Amino acid sequence: IARGRAYKFSHQIGRADIEWPGGNWPVDAIWGKGGELYVVERSETTNTVPRVTKMWPGEPGGEEYIKEFGGPVQRIKVAKGQDILSRFAGDGEFLWPTGIALDNEERVYVSDDWFNNISIFDQDGHFLSKWGVSGSEPGMLDGPAGIAFDVEESLYVVDSNNHRIQKFAKDGSLLGGWGEFGTAPGKFHTPWGITIDVNDHVYVADWKNHRVQKFTSDGEFLTQFGSAAPGVGILNHPTPAPTNVQTFPHLY
Repeated sequence: IARGRAYKFSHQIGRADIEWPGGNWPVDAIWGKGGELYVVERSETTNTVPRVTKMWPGEPGGEEYIKEFGGPVQRIKVAKGQDILSRFAGDGEFLWPTGIALDNEERVYVSDDWFNNISIFDQDGHFLSKWGVSGSEPGMLDGPAGIAFDVEESLYVVDSNNHRIQKFAKDGSLLGGWGEFGTAPGKFHTPWGITIDVNDHVYVADWKNHRVQKFTSDGEFLTQFGSAAPGVGILNHPTPAPTNVQTFPHLY
């Protein structure tokens, strides 16, 4: 956050539509190395399509569609005369995709907070693998939201419903983590977004505590800002934004 800094509106990309150039419920985005934009779109109803859309933003009116991948869950288990009991994700399928990150080879990592897993694709959208197990024990996930890589390519996952941050190797091996439910510094209430700067400082959007907290890569609390109280710096359920503190030294 930079006091006094402001930007002039240029243009918007997309519209409310399930077909290109439309989009539906965009919740996270990230820039590729070549200037492509990957956008996570989640589904709030059975009539919309959860997916990742890859595009060239271009000049106003000049955005270009590249491809989309992920797609909706195809297998649904139902009981006769009852509501849907459960949904089973096949490889590369989403229900509630939420966060996105790219590694140095531009493999695409997407969190799904319904299936509690991380799916991995190549930059052309081909499914490679997935990992994640539902639960609250170390290494398990419950509502994974924002995800981000540090400079050593460890993947940090906001484990939202477990009120913590977990750090994984790219194959899903647990490396560490921190956090618990609460309002004190270093604690969380349904955290959501995350970003990491060039010094491996970790910034977490602590959604229901209406603040952003800053940590070392090992989870040592450094500082925080924002609150629900009136005044300068007020935040109301802060969420992730497609910014990159590794390139731009301000947090939005």
